[in-house]
Amino acid sequence: MRSELTPRLQAMMRERGYDAVVAVSPENFAYIAGFGVPSQSLMRWRHAACVVTADGRCAAMVVDMDARS
Repeated sequence: MRSELTPRLQAMMRERGYDAVVAVSPENFAYIAGFGVPSQSLMRWRHAACVVTADGRCAAMVVDMDARS
């Protein structure tokens, strides 16, 4: 995850009363994660998500063929 975005996202969530930001489009996933899922731009139905919570926890969910060991 792009650590420099977390404080900005947290401030936005506090301001708006959100619990989390969930990015699922290939473009938004890549922006928040700092990397793109290679197959997602070719197969947009292949889902991936970045989640950043109001307390700063971050997670990425991708299909296992795109996961890195």
